[in-house]
Amino acid sequence: MKRLLITALALCPFLAQAQNITGFLDYMDRFFVFDRGTITQLEPQKPIAFASGGDYLIYAATGGDLKVYRHGQVRTIDQGIATTPTITDHFFGYVSAGALKIFDGDSLRVLCRNTGASIVKDSIAAFYDEVQHTLQIYYDGTITPGEDALMENPVQKWSAGDNTLAWINKATLEFKIFQHGQLYVPASLVSNMRFTAGLDMVAFEDPSDRGLKVFEDGNVTNLEPVMPDSIFMGRGLFAYIDRSGALKVYQNGSLHTAMDFTPTGFFVKDSLVVINDNGYCKIFHDGSTGSVLSFWPNIWEANWGSFVYVDNGLTVNIWRNGIISTVMQRQPVKQFRLDHGLLTLVGTNNQVKIWWNGKLYEH
Repeated sequence: MKRLLITALALCPFLAQAQNITGFLDYMDRFFVFDRGTITQLEPQKPIAFASGGDYLIYAATGGDLKVYRHGQVRTIDQGIATTPTITDHFFGYVSAGALKIFDGDSLRVLCRNTGASIVKDSIAAFYDEVQHTLQIYYDGTITPGEDALMENPVQKWSAGDNTLAWINKATLEFKIFQHGQLYVPASLVSNMRFTAGLDMVAFEDPSDRGLKVFEDGNVTNLEPVMPDSIFMGRGLFAYIDRSGALKVYQNGSLHTAMDFTPTGFFVKDSLVVINDNGYCKIFHDGSTGSVLSFWPNIWEANWGSFVYVDNGLTVNIWRNGIISTVMQRQPVKQFRLDHGLLTLVGTNNQVKIWWNGKLYEH
C-alpha cells in the first residue's frame, strides 16, 4: 500500500464535514478499511454487506458475524445474523430471530424479542411488540410507549426521518408525530392522508382541505392549497412541483422557488437538489439555485453536501459550496462511491483510489 498526493486544494468547507472512514474491496475481493489516510486489510474475503456510519465501519463477515471497526480495532458484535443491518450515523439496527437489536456505539441492546414491523433511522427506531401489542419508540437511549392495542398493530401507516416518526392510529384516526422526545397530534379524524417524515420535519396532506402542510419544531405551517402529486424528502429539506409547474423547496423554515417552471428532471440528495435544466446542471443549496455545469454529466453522484461528476475529458471533479475541485484527470473510472463526502474510485485497472482531505490515496 502506498499513499500518493495528487493535489491539495483549499477545501475548508469540504474538509470540515467529510467522513474519515470507509470500506472497500480490492481486485481479489479482499476487504479493507480506509481510516484517516491509513489503509488496513480487515478480512481476506468479501463480506456479505458493509457500510460506514459516523466514526465506525460495520460489516457482516462471510460467516455472518457482525463486526464493527472503530478507533483502529475490530470487535464482533453479534454472531450468525441472517439479515443486513440498517446503518446510520449514530447507531445501527437489525432484526435477528425476531429480536430487534440496536448498537449505539458502545454496546448492543435488545429492544424487543418479539418484533413485528420495525424501522431504524439515524437517531430514532420504532417497533411493534407482537406480545405486548404496543408501538414503542427508541430515542436518546430511552424506550417510549407510542401506542397500545388489544390484539393488533394500531398503526395504519408510518414514516420516519432521521429523528422524527409520524403515523396514523387506525383506531382513533389520529395523526401523530414523535419528535425530540415529544408526542404531537397535529390532525384528527384522519381516514387517509399522504405524509412523509424527514430530519426535524414532516410534510403532510391536510385532511380537511387537502392542502400541503409542514410540521416543524411543534408548529404547523400551510405551504400549498393543493397537495403536490409527490414529495421528495431530503436531509433538512424537501422538494416538489406545485400546481403551476414550479419547483419548490422547503428548507430552514422557508419556502423557496428553485425554478419557475418544471425542469427536465431533479433529484433530492441529502441537503442538495440536483437539477437538470434542459441539459444544464444546476444545484439548489442553502436557499438558492446556482448553475454548476453547462452540460449534464452522464456519471455523477451526490450526498453529504457534495456533488461528484466525470466530465467529457474523463476528469473527476467534486463540487461543494459553489467550489469545484479536480480530483483526478484523464484517467478512466470504472465506478466510484461517494460516502458522506469521502470519495472512493475504482479505475479500469481495478486500482482503488480514495479522495480525502484534499489528497488522493492509492491502493
